[in-house]
Amino acid sequence: MTTAHETKEAREVSEGRVRLAVGAAGLGVFGYYTWDASTMPLGQMAMPGPGLFPLIVGVAGLISALIVILDAVPRLRQGSTLSVPGGRTARQVIGIMVLLTAYVLIIGSVGAYLASILFCTLSIKILSGHPWWRCAAYGTVMALICVFIFDSLLNVSLPHVDLW
Repeated sequence: MTTAHETKEAREVSEGRVRLAVGAAGLGVFGYYTWDASTMPLGQMAMPGPGLFPLIVGVAGLISALIVILDAVPRLRQGSTLSVPGGRTARQVIGIMVLLTAYVLIIGSVGAYLASILFCTLSIKILSGHPWWRCAAYGTVMALICVFIFDSLLNVSLPHVDLW
């Protein structure tokens, strides 16, 4: 829920330009992702290799980014605008973006358990403002459930690091 104070801090930006920027960023990210996936073995139809699924995801991401860019062109002509939040809402969005980036960067070095606990705990703190002990308790439970689902139920191995 936005307050009157946060509404005053909102500003209008060109929707077409935002979509162009997001599409261009998507092309860059998914272009690199697709290139990196193409360096892994694809395998054969009977037994797909580790690069097949990432390659499919990368191509789908590239197509999505192109669609976003194509969708931006008529919006540029129309001059439509978006309201960008300010104040606490903007800080929360930026905080979660920073946490997601940090999560991706540290998961390989500290492992899925610790990275997920940190991500969940800090996300809850940023979004809720609850006391640290409560955020840590909720974050730990959430992270352990998510890692358990991936590791045990879905049989997807996540990065594991022995810290001790």
